[in-house]
Amino acid sequence: MYTKRGIEATCQPGQRCTVKVYGQIEFLTGDSLYAEQDDIANRVYILDLANPWQPDSSITPQAKIDVMTDTGLVSQTFSLSYDSTISLTITPVDSDTVPSAFVFVNPTAVQSFLDSAAAASSASQPETTSEITFAITQSDCTAPSGKYVSHGRYKDGSTLTYVDSVFMQYTASATAPLVCNQGEIEILE
Repeated sequence: MYTKRGIEATCQPGQRCTVKVYGQIEFLTGDSLYAEQDDIANRVYILDLANPWQPDSSITPQAKIDVMTDTGLVSQTFSLSYDSTISLTITPVDSDTVPSAFVFVNPTAVQSFLDSAAAASSASQPETTSEITFAITQSDCTAPSGKYVSHGRYKDGSTLTYVDSVFMQYTASATAPLVCNQGEIEILE
């Protein structure tokens, strides 16, 4: 489930806006963290974006993993990369969304971090959360103003889990209506 979600837009005058979509997933596992390392390190994060948007390849997506141990919170951030092969195998949530799949660049580093976190906790099932951040860019510069929905999911092996949806209210720019990334985006609850 998302325990936190949102969107941030950074716009420099006369330059393209960078929009970041983020969500936090809380994993309450039935197994120990040691047993979950492989699944977490090889997890596929999926962002189903509404058709007028696509992932921004100029900004590396990231996953920040937090583990609550006996001695406190330990965190580490890992880079993700777009996987075109997996993306093609995933069915969109809606007819007007396109799924993009992301995997860890270095799954071994993720496993090593989780191994250390598990060793630092006497609890067999420490609470684990992942905050995933993607940057998006507008792909259809003629997209009309309106409400658009995107979805977050993740995949472990062959199991696909739906996380949540993000509703965006898009208002096309009045001064540059046919220029990408010039409109306004607001998250609707």
